Amino acid sequence: MKGAERNKVLLSKLKDLSSELVTDPDKLKAFADRWRGGFRQYSFYNQLLIMVQKGDATLCAGFKQWRKHKRWVNEGECAIWILAPGIVPYKKRVVNKDGDEKEIEEKVIKYFFSVAVFDISQTSGQELLIGNTEVQGNGDVSLDDVSSKFDYPVQVSNGLADGSTDGHKIKLSKRSNKAQMVACYFHELAHILLDH
Repeated sequence: MKGAERNKVLLSKLKDLSSELVTDPDKLKAFADRWRGGFRQYSFYNQLLIMVQKGDATLCAGFKQWRKHKRWVNEGECAIWILAPGIVPYKKRVVNKDGDEKEIEEKVIKYFFSVAVFDISQTSGQELLIGNTEVQGNGDVSLDDVSSKFDYPVQVSNGLADGSTDGHKIKLSKRSNKAQMVACYFHELAHILLDH
């Protein structure tokens, strides 16, 4: 499918999903959960596009970004298409407060083009070392030991946000710093216990 045709299809899907979010509370909740789960790096519309194409996506990036993290897109994976702005510089004449005229360069979005991204589940390679590494000290307490003391199951997966909760279970991102994961568990547990 060519770029212009793909853009037309993406915009149509975007319009359909936007309508569904307004009328379907479950879809709206799923979208809100994704927002809290770390998809803030994408515009509202690109989040919708990711959601409609791969509802279980957690962390998306393009080929080059994955390569920087020593991860590669698995053979045969289908791209998730989002829209990127086509920014064009233009020169503008302005008059300053002294009456002097000068030319300045500004940039404006003139068009959008489709860009392929892939979810982390569509890649393989080196484990991602992202996230907060501030917590230091005794990391001997395991997440399993801590979570077994409470009635809220924990789910660990690759993701951008440190953690999130729906009030019934706690989702944490896999990190090399295990003490940070335990700290995040307590943070999310506090949200549940304090009804946040």
